[in-house]
This record gives sequence, structure tokens and C-alpha cells, in this order.
Amino acid sequence: MEVNAMVIPLSNGREICGLYPRGCLLEHNCMPNSFYTFDCSKGMKLTFKTGRDIPKGEHLTTTYTHALWGTQLRREHLKTNKYFACKCARCSDPTELGTFLSALRCMGLENEPCGGFQLPVSPLHETSDWQCNRCPAQITHDQVNLLMSKIGEEVDDVMGRKCSVKEFEDLIYKLQNFLHPNHFHLQTLKHSLIQMYGHFPGHRLHELSDEILHKKIQMCREMMSIIDVLDPDSFRLTLYAGVILLEQQAGLVELNKRRSRSADSPQKSDLSEALQCVFSLI
Repeated sequence: MEVNAMVIPLSNGREICGLYPRGCLLEHNCMPNSFYTFDCSKGMKLTFKTGRDIPKGEHLTTTYTHALWGTQLRREHLKTNKYFACKCARCSDPTELGTFLSALRCMGLENEPCGGFQLPVSPLHETSDWQCNRCPAQITHDQVNLLMSKIGEEVDDVMGRKCSVKEFEDLIYKLQNFLHPNHFHLQTLKHSLIQMYGHFPGHRLHELSDEILHKKIQMCREMMSIIDVLDPDSFRLTLYAGVILLEQQAGLVELNKRRSRSADSPQKSDLSEALQCVFSLI
């Protein structure tokens, strides 16, 4: 039942599971070529759609885990709930296709940071040790697990409470000392922070300093660069990316307003990037 059942999200926030004889035949892949939707108004009708052109002979694949989780978390979820170990191209690559979504900052030898990042030596082995990509420093699987457990608790705590902008900023600043800037835990926090910048009292767009406004826009750009790799055909992370693009264009519009009002600014008003964000949503 658990292996073949598909989770159906309901409008009230709850979930149920459904068995679909043909739907459950599709293979899993962390970089799938199709996706599925449920129509609760038509008896939970399941519809699969391709996300790109699929060459003859290529297997139909979908994903049964979260695209924005790191490899270790995705594989643990699949092993626990679907009873198989994923060995797709993304899971097999220590850098996760160059995104470094799970990478940790290397503390170096004798507490002298080298500027490198720790990556799993054998990402398909659950107990693999991690090796720096710049120096000989290594850390054990248990050390990684302990660090990820503590960081995960801190992130869950902040995400689960009505925290202030400063609490999010402080946690991001703290975790950047341990994680790659692209780490999935930081992406979770940044996705919330870019929405706080512009919507929270005291942090409306017109109230943001130029520094914070530039920071908001740059975070959006960096997050979209990751999505472009993990969802190149824009069919799995549409809602997540849509929020980023809306916040990015809002920030760019505000920035251009300020430039147009400033007689000291040598930069001309340019809304081409903001327009591109809007076009990407269509």
C-alpha cells in the first residue's frame, strides 16, 4: 500500500492516499520528465503530463519526494516511505548537478577554514564520510548527521513560529558559517525572508534601505539560478519560483523608482529585468 499509494492533498490542508493501477507504474527520478495533478472535483482523477519532449525509448518518470531537499534527506524519505534507494544522476553527483544544495563549509585543518566545501565521498552510501573539495579535511557521517539534526531543529523552530525579520536574518547569518550559500536549509529561510522584505510592517518596499532592497533582489537571482538547474523545464517548482519572480520584479520596480527620483544617480531607469520576471510567470 505505502509503496504504490499516491498522496493527494485536499483543499482543507489534509492528505489522503489513493491507489492508481497505471499511475503507480511510473518510475521515480529526482529529475523527472513528467508530473501529475489530482482533480478532486472529478473523483480524484489523476492526470500525468510530460514536462518536456521525451525521446522514444526513454522511460516515463516522476518524483515522489521534494525537489528542494538535499540528497541525504530525499533518499531517506524514499527509503522510509517507498522502500527503495534512489540512484538517479542527481543523487549520484556529490554536488547535485553543481547546485551544492547539501554542501557544508569546510572548517579546515586545526580550525583554519580553507574556503572549500565538504561533500559526500560516496553519495549513494548512507554512511559515507565527507571530504573537502579543496583540502584534505574529512568529517564523518555521524558528525554530518548531528550537525544537520541541530540545524534542522533551528530552521523548523523559526519557520513554525511568527518570527521577526531580524530572527530570520540572524539565523541565516549564523548558518552561513556552516553551510554552502546554496544549501537547502538556507534556501528555505531565504524564500521566507524575500517575502518579509516588502510585506512586513516596518519593512514595506518603500521603507527598505537601498542595501536591503539590493539584498532582496540578489537573493531572488541566486535562488532562481538554482531552480534553473533543478527544474530547467519549469514544471515542478512553478509555485515556488513564481513567488521568487514576483518578489524580484517588485524589488526591481521599486529600485527603478528610486533611481528615477534621484538626481545623483548615474544609472538610467531600466525595467527589462522586471519585465522578464513577469514574462517568465506567463
